[in-house]
Amino acid sequence: MSNEIAPTQETQALSPYVAEQRALYQLAKAFSTDKQAPRAMKDSFYACYAAAEMAKRLNAPLATVGNNMVFVSGNFGWSGQFYASLVYQSKKWTEVNYVYLNGKDYKDGVQVEGIRPNGRIDYGTPVTPEMVKGEGWDRNPKWKTMPDLMYKYRAMSFFGKTYCPEATMGLQTGEELQDMEATAKPEPSWKSKPQMNADVVDVSDPEADCAGATAFDPNC
Repeated sequence: MSNEIAPTQETQALSPYVAEQRALYQLAKAFSTDKQAPRAMKDSFYACYAAAEMAKRLNAPLATVGNNMVFVSGNFGWSGQFYASLVYQSKKWTEVNYVYLNGKDYKDGVQVEGIRPNGRIDYGTPVTPEMVKGEGWDRNPKWKTMPDLMYKYRAMSFFGKTYCPEATMGLQTGEELQDMEATAKPEPSWKSKPQMNADVVDVSDPEADCAGATAFDPNC
């Protein structure tokens, strides 16, 4: 009698997945130690593994994907320009355009619109100054140094999330992650500052000794 265990349907289905994960592991391990690897991937197995998996899903070169991944506090997203390219490549629209709400510049807001082959127009969520301030994104200094670009990247992100999340793998842009980092609430003061015990009195105060005295204390 053979001691071999016959493969079940479950193990047979799992085998290709295991083989794929092993291949990605080896690829990520090699890239993490390569001196020519993109900056975000150097000496980071996690970054390399994430890039390798995304490259496989997008059927894109690993180096291209790695060069356009942005890591912020352990989370990763796409660079703004790469996110836009993924939207363009979805081929759902014959044209994808940025639209200034005032017709001339970003100061009143930016919106993205896509024109489908049948002429239908898809409108993305407008990004306005009120939204930027209300959400606290302007804490990210890039909104002050390159506002036009930041409005466009955010508008494109809204458009992609709404109409083609499958093309962008559901990821955010690196600029969005940076905004989230900038708007993160600081730790509550009560967590970082020691609390004064209400029963503790200042012994340097000459009247402190009598703070808890009764009416029958002869010394007070």
